[in-house]
Amino acid sequence: MSNKKISFILAAVMFFNVEAAFDIKQRSEISAELEYVSQRAGFYVEKGIWQGVFLENLAELGNDFDNLIVPEILSAYGSDWVPGRIKVVISDMVTSFGYIDRRDTEDIIYLSAEHLGNDLLKDTLAHEFQHLVTIYNKEDRLDREEKPWLLEALAEYAPVVVGYNNMTEKRKDDFFKDPSNSLVGWSNALYDHAPVNLFMNYAVEQKGIDFLKSIIASNKTGVNAFPDFIDLYVDWTIANFVNDCEVDVRYCYQNEVLNHKVPPTVNYNLFPIESLSVGASAEAYSPHWYKISGLTDEDRIIKIEFKGNDDEVDYYVPYVITDKKNKKTIGELKSEIFIESFGKDINSVTIIPSSNKKAGFSFTVSVVDEIPDGFDNEELRQKLIERIEELEIIVLTLRKQILERQVELLRARIKEFFGL
Repeated sequence: MSNKKISFILAAVMFFNVEAAFDIKQRSEISAELEYVSQRAGFYVEKGIWQGVFLENLAELGNDFDNLIVPEILSAYGSDWVPGRIKVVISDMVTSFGYIDRRDTEDIIYLSAEHLGNDLLKDTLAHEFQHLVTIYNKEDRLDREEKPWLLEALAEYAPVVVGYNNMTEKRKDDFFKDPSNSLVGWSNALYDHAPVNLFMNYAVEQKGIDFLKSIIASNKTGVNAFPDFIDLYVDWTIANFVNDCEVDVRYCYQNEVLNHKVPPTVNYNLFPIESLSVGASAEAYSPHWYKISGLTDEDRIIKIEFKGNDDEVDYYVPYVITDKKNKKTIGELKSEIFIESFGKDINSVTIIPSSNKKAGFSFTVSVVDEIPDGFDNEELRQKLIERIEELEIIVLTLRKQILERQVELLRARIKEFFGL
């Protein structure tokens, strides 16, 4: 049989060529019966797995597809594509999600029967439909093939556009199993979806929903489709660790499902030792979180020095200083930094190195007696000053609120006393 995928109608049954790698029995062809028809789609279920109880689920899925998934996704991603009636095929798969098959005359979405009867099927349908939208806009109109990681990232956000959070919640759980998985490396492994999902959630929260339209309309692909990818990416690596909007809205998620805080990749206790040296290698855009803390209340100065192993690689090394009151100060480690009052006022410092290519790096941490003459620690000092000013404003605001409340209570007592 030709490798070209074909289907033909036999009464109410259709035969579909499927991807053997995704099929639970490694089949290249299955038969499925048309079980439900909506305005925009026909829903086929593989013979042998259909149960009448699923009809209500398919009717709800079809209604959502017609009235939510298609119009909301086309609007959010800025596409003028008018799809014909799409075939949705539900069958037994190795994967728990789905894939698409585009043809000259029709588009087919394949979904895993694993989720037949639960809400995750809606998320998957929205995800796969968005793939069709991106391909239409990027490949058909702009003659650009999107990078796999961004193709998936755009689709991962589609359920959120529609109002579903089931897939995002699952991806968050997956993210914790491998938070340092490369954002841009793509092998179609299960955990590859987690970082791109969280990154796109974060990016849209920071940039606004119209950000999706700019990516879809760009004739650039991958990281080049973003006007400020590096800044967005670095802030995202910090947000996964801090995730607190009170520190800065750049360092948190607004989606209540994404309430996680990534634990350190490694936690180093500096005391009783007074120095350590670490060497590592990482894939492109693969963040790691190294936390350095102490076991003493002594007033010490520590020096952190970072060095990349490849001069042709761009390294990004933000840091997060946490004081004894759990207040955070964020900065950028360019080569070395001195941190005063470590142990007394400062509880820990976490550095988050990553790079734009696979590369090695090293860093050293040591206790020193003093900051060298001429060393400019102005960046850290300025950030600490700014944080103090922010806290002073918060204190003044609270005092104002307390005073206003006291005035209200006093007025109420005066009225009560004079019988007003």
